[in-house]
Amino acid sequence: MSRWVAAAVLVCAVCSCRDIQPFSPSGSISGYRVEGAVTDGAGRGLAGAEVRMFYEFGARVAPLDTSRVMVQNPNSQVEIEVFGPDGQFVRRFTVHMNAGPVPRNIWDEKDSSSSFVENGTYQLNVFVNGSFVKPYPWLVDGKVSAVTDSTGSFAIPGFRLPVGEGVDLYKASGEYDGTYRIDTQIVLEARYSGFQRSGRVVLLRGQITRVSISF
Repeated sequence: MSRWVAAAVLVCAVCSCRDIQPFSPSGSISGYRVEGAVTDGAGRGLAGAEVRMFYEFGARVAPLDTSRVMVQNPNSQVEIEVFGPDGQFVRRFTVHMNAGPVPRNIWDEKDSSSSFVENGTYQLNVFVNGSFVKPYPWLVDGKVSAVTDSTGSFAIPGFRLPVGEGVDLYKASGEYDGTYRIDTQIVLEARYSGFQRSGRVVLLRGQITRVSISF
């Protein structure tokens, strides 16, 4: 049976409330941060465990920017520049399009080395035939956000935890599905040697949320 212990608040529906340990801050931070360890049944750290993060959404808010980029001329060249949550350059790629709207799913969420990027809010800058048209945000969710080190420890920095930000959500078809705020509750999922553990964790602003994941 999996056991998740969050030193802040862990939703009791995931595990017994008696597994929740008191929170002990280890220094002030300005936003949010998750630190934790993945261990075996004997408490030994497991290196190389993947930790995925899934956002949950709260209140519905006004749309941010749902207008589509329209290509007017056939055989147009659409260039996309992708920048990460901390402003770093991620990738630049080009697609050729006929007239019509630029697809919402134009990016495959991979970087220039063809590896999937980590969670967070990215910015896509759209150019049509060499002219800048607009930027728009893109939320990456459910990707590997950390891999444990040799001691079984991991950390998810604050720029991958855009709590409180509004985000326009779309269905797989590209249809607009509403705009919601990212909640303080997230889902963490650890995978190791073919096994999987998951649980919900509530983040506390200004404090490091500590999580223990046991296989």
